[in-house]
Amino acid sequence: MALNPAADFYDNLGIRYEQSFGHDAGLISFVQSGLDLLAPQSTVLELGCGTGKPISSMVVEAGHRLHGIDFSSVMIELSRRQVPQGDFELVNMLEFSPKTGPYDAAIAVFSLFHFSRGEMSTVASKFGEWVRPGGYLFIGTMVAEDFQTKADQFDADGQCARGIEHTFMGKRIGNLLYTREGWKNLLEANGFQVVKTEMVPFQAPPEAECDSEPHYYITARKVA
Repeated sequence: MALNPAADFYDNLGIRYEQSFGHDAGLISFVQSGLDLLAPQSTVLELGCGTGKPISSMVVEAGHRLHGIDFSSVMIELSRRQVPQGDFELVNMLEFSPKTGPYDAAIAVFSLFHFSRGEMSTVASKFGEWVRPGGYLFIGTMVAEDFQTKADQFDADGQCARGIEHTFMGKRIGNLLYTREGWKNLLEANGFQVVKTEMVPFQAPPEAECDSEPHYYITARKVA
């Protein structure tokens, strides 16, 4: 049973999501550059593992130990089938409590769009608990500046904007997106230093029914 409406949405997507986004060259390059920073046999937490490809499979193929979580039962089943070397758990990110850790690295790629600002603050504080000092956090997201916005969409502090619309897998979605400065401040408040960022445009194939997406990649290191 789906844990919430967003999980139900991804349950229904299943393998179609991988077929549309699994060959994203910018994503694969970002993940590979992150894995190159890790020591051999590092422990890696993937937050929103989806179908297990390409990220989970890249992690285990690089010789690292992977624990992936997702709130979609269909995605977890696909991950277990496609990446049997990984360890996968059906759980909402907000409710996840590691049995071991902290991890050498955590990866959250396109899995943070469903949170309110309060929930995102909670998740960011958990990042600080889940990653060891000196470890890495790799985030794939989108930022408010890369969309057409109006002044009244932004919170009073200018750190994020609400109701930023785009079409994803045939569905019109309104996201809450942080600004570049908002992400920097959020991560620094939880013990991370942003060491690299990059925006890479991506267009899914026509059958995916998606708008062009300005993917924003963040590499951060736990310093406190």
